[in-house]
Amino acid sequence: MRRLLFLLLPREAGVHQHELNEQFEYCVRRERARFGRLGVGYAWARLVLDVVMTSLLLRRCSAARRPP
Repeated sequence: MRRLLFLLLPREAGVHQHELNEQFEYCVRRERARFGRLGVGYAWARLVLDVVMTSLLLRRCSAARRPP
């Protein structure tokens, strides 16, 4: 989880880590209740996909704001 947060927010990963961990744990519990053991894998897959997509979007926005 810590490495995924570093991809998303390299500078702020430590600041928001506790809150994001709580949200992820809630998501895992919710998906486990819905899908049983498969819910944990589903929650991790969603987390990885969300972090990668958000990271790419943030980097694209950052690059677009840089002067030519």
